[in-house]
Amino acid sequence: MKEHERRYSGRVSTDFPAAVSSAAGSRYLRVLDLSRGGARLQRGRAAIRRGDRIAIQFRLPTGAGPIHCEADVMHQGHDRLGVRFTSLTATQQEILGRYLDRELGAAWYR
Repeated sequence: MKEHERRYSGRVSTDFPAAVSSAAGSRYLRVLDLSRGGARLQRGRAAIRRGDRIAIQFRLPTGAGPIHCEADVMHQGHDRLGVRFTSLTATQQEILGRYLDRELGAAWYR
């Protein structure tokens, strides 16, 4: 994703669980925000670091999904991880895009 595309992609605040697997094991983490290109996760005690590749699976709050793909950990904070999706299918991109468009449109009118 190009820099200007990354900035254009809107983020939606969320709070739902995702199953995350890495070389360190599997656990559930909270998805704190979501965009077409990635997500911010609450790391908790997960031994996941910047540069790791993870598998992530979740259902959107609307029940749509599941979304299951690989992601690269791009940012690591005290208790947060920023991940970039790397293997969304066309169907998953469409499901995610519809959800985000609806949420971003609703936020515009709030």
